[in-house]
Amino acid sequence: VKFTLVQRKHHCRYCGQIVCADVSKKTAKVPGRGVSEAVRVCDVCYEQLERGDPVCIAKQVAKLRSESETARQQAAKELANWASMDPQFADKGIVHAFEALRAPELLTELLQTATPDTQA
Repeated sequence: VKFTLVQRKHHCRYCGQIVCADVSKKTAKVPGRGVSEAVRVCDVCYEQLERGDPVCIAKQVAKLRSESETARQQAAKELANWASMDPQFADKGIVHAFEALRAPELLTELLQTATPDTQA
């Protein structure tokens, strides 16, 4: 999306990603923000907040794209921890496969080598 005076940038108050108005029409209460009223969030985060997911996946993926090795490692750990807590993954052994295949490292490598066109 090309942002203009008409097509404005918005940011999700949960993951911090820059999005267009079409994918940030919803509002939700964001835990840990110290604000009691609902704030603008993107569609992905809205769904996560409604389900009660403890980890913001979009925020962790953004960290995986970071130039900071520490941020990338923290994001991979958060995603792996989240997957291990979720029964739909744990029951089927996906968490073990995820770790065995070095999925966090591979995701980080793929995100680092992706072009902006493939990340959109």
